[in-house]
Amino acid sequence: MQVSLERTGGFSGMRVSTVVDTDSLSPEEGMKLRDLVRSANLAATESGVRPSPGRPDQYSYRLTVTEGVQTQTISVQEPDVPPELRSLLDWLVARARKTQRPDSSATRD
Repeated sequence: MQVSLERTGGFSGMRVSTVVDTDSLSPEEGMKLRDLVRSANLAATESGVRPSPGRPDQYSYRLTVTEGVQTQTISVQEPDVPPELRSLLDWLVARARKTQRPDSSATRD
């Protein structure tokens, strides 16, 4: 499974992105990521997101999950993030920040 996240916006307009492949993770981390993706219930999340009016200082997320030949992408604004998606987004942003190089605003695992 490969999961990519791009977060843009915020007060500084900083872009944070990461691509995580479960094959490159420890077995424990791979299981954690799979559990977070399952809990996020992306199919229900995608159909349940109702965009709210944009604000220049809010975060926008673009999440793509690829497993085998299936790919699913959702885009969501900060105020519209459902609770079941929050844990996955937080985990990916924390991972991106942890692995981010000081001279770069994007990371790749």
